[in-house]
Amino acid sequence: MIHGKKSFVLDTSQAELMAARRPNTKLEVFDECGHGVHSDDPDGFDRVVRDFLDKLD
Repeated sequence: MIHGKKSFVLDTSQAELMAARRPNTKLEVFDECGHGVHSDDPDGFDRVVRDFLDKLD
């Protein structure tokens, strides 16, 4: 799960609860991003998504 800490849509505590309730979910928090992590930090978003995809069989 990717979350921007400065999101006006979802706060970090709610993102943490969502991740905790979903089995096998890893939460990646981007401290300097809002809700649009993919546009606020495209390189970081790309890195996290690629890391996730690389771990799939």
